[in-house]
Amino acid sequence: METQPHLPPGASLTADWIIPLQEVALAAFLDAGAWSGELKRRVRHFGHRYDYRARSATAESRIGPLPDMLKGLAERLVADGFFSDVPDQVIANEYLPGQGISAHVDCEPCFGEVIASLSLLSGCEMRFGCLASGETRAVILQPRSLLVLAGPARRDWTHAIPARRSDVIDARAAGVADVSDDAVLTAVRGRQGQPRLHLSIQPAESDCEFSPSSDSTDSAIRCHFT
Repeated sequence: METQPHLPPGASLTADWIIPLQEVALAAFLDAGAWSGELKRRVRHFGHRYDYRARSATAESRIGPLPDMLKGLAERLVADGFFSDVPDQVIANEYLPGQGISAHVDCEPCFGEVIASLSLLSGCEMRFGCLASGETRAVILQPRSLLVLAGPARRDWTHAIPARRSDVIDARAAGVADVSDDAVLTAVRGRQGQPRLHLSIQPAESDCEFSPSSDSTDSAIRCHFT
């Protein structure tokens, strides 16, 4: 587990959390099912369905138990000490080269205090922004790496993936000593080749309904999925 200065407080990054064989199996499992086109990118929901329009997750949104392959990941997150209870929701996102997601904080009432993100097939740069100070940081998310957001990183920092076909890496901001490092090259080239799959694993809060604050900008930042 890595908790270096280029990560926001409360965030951790674990390289190669799964092995390549697991990565291939997960990608095949996801691709074998039906994807939703409700967003600009393709998504799949497991455990509970999140309503992007209503910004809510309710008891009625429950789809059923997690498939065994995903349940195994959720149980391992508990065994590794990231969660106290087994997460019961997984959202799979597919990012094609050139696609990204704008700066946001995942809906706090809907998903609990900890969110885990598993990257598959391709790397990318993720950028963080502190809501209070405006400070920015960046990290490279390599294939098979696990990013966990808790504490300030979960509540007080936005995260974003720039929408571009290739990543221009700020090596110092991303915590890489040498821009010729293989990790950087993999991240840069990965965005140009194949889709990137992203698994967001978290508990779904029962009967959650997001209530926007009087500040519409803040509401958009804190519950944004386009």
